[in-house]
Amino acid sequence: MSRPCSILIVVDTLTDNGSLRWVHKLAALWLEASWAVVYLSLKRGVDGRPPLMPPAGASLTYGDTAERRFRRGLPGAVLRALRAARAADAVMVISEVELSLPFAYVIARLVRRPFVVYVQNVPERSHEIHLNRWRSPLWRHCLTHADAVLCVAPAGAESAARMGVDRSKLTVASTGIDVDMVRRLGSPDGPGRPQHTSAPLVACGELYHRKGYDLLLRALADVRRMGHPVRLVLIGEGQEGPTLKRLAQDLGLSEAVTFTGHLGNPLPEIAQSAAFVHCARVEGVPQVLLEAIALGVPTIATDCDGGGPRMILGGGAYGRLVEPESVPALVEAILAHLNDPSQLTQQAAEGEIHLREHFSPARTAEIVLDVLARVDESRPRRRGALSRWRERRLSAAVPTP
Repeated sequence: MSRPCSILIVVDTLTDNGSLRWVHKLAALWLEASWAVVYLSLKRGVDGRPPLMPPAGASLTYGDTAERRFRRGLPGAVLRALRAARAADAVMVISEVELSLPFAYVIARLVRRPFVVYVQNVPERSHEIHLNRWRSPLWRHCLTHADAVLCVAPAGAESAARMGVDRSKLTVASTGIDVDMVRRLGSPDGPGRPQHTSAPLVACGELYHRKGYDLLLRALADVRRMGHPVRLVLIGEGQEGPTLKRLAQDLGLSEAVTFTGHLGNPLPEIAQSAAFVHCARVEGVPQVLLEAIALGVPTIATDCDGGGPRMILGGGAYGRLVEPESVPALVEAILAHLNDPSQLTQQAAEGEIHLREHFSPARTAEIVLDVLARVDESRPRRRGALSRWRERRLSAAVPTP
């Protein structure tokens, strides 16, 4: 009996974010398909935040140890990574800017395994924001020399091509959403849409500059100066947290903004909001925006670089798209919804069918597995379990005469 196919997923940490939650969902589907899934987390955690553990059935190993941080224990981390990669049929990373990219690239090349990058954003902008001019060339080399590059949105694929990735290696594999599960988690006691006008706006995500929360705070201050006593609940943690709290205080919003920090399940807060606001400067396909639409929450989002919000909102059919980097555009959209919530409420209610048709986790899981198998099949020296899995699947799909 042949052994199951195995994939090694390399991440920097298991800190909760939309990209990691999405990959956990994919991993759960791969496990259901009898694949073996192994995670290698280079570091155990950040700032004491609880890790978002892999799905049941997946294996987990760490690059560091309880006694030694990753950089001090690098030789041991390399040995553990080599053992994990040698036992896998492919190595995948889920970030184009984190340390996991060059680390996994080297490990995959040493053990001659296919190396796949799952790009979550617009790589040109991500490099500009997160990498200095000394680090960017190395990260670019690893990206352009990957065996396959998956992108959550077409804009990410175009950006990767401009950076030098061969177009034949590019595949769009969009983030997906389990609508029924999101609704259960968001409304555990039944339908949860608020019936009152005092519900707050909600925004949710890591508190980084690219998320644009400074723009939202300034827009909120303008809306309140116009006589609307609207409040904001801002869910998440990140390096911009202290700066945003100072800005809220300077704008006179201390009593109007609640910073919740990290929430293990933010969906009930989102479900009870007057509207969900996604104000990013650049974004791939944000999981939290999919969740807001799945919950039937009226949504306002910036039409930013990356194209994810435009994809999710169907070009504006299921929520309002506004100009990025524009406080006046946010103010106008928020005021319009507060004065007449019927339009966005109706659009949000129509979003379920759109999500089920275009953001299916099962379909994306199949796309990724097929890419991995095709990469393995094209390797001149070693055709492994991935190729054999694809052959069996294709044979099963051919009708017998």
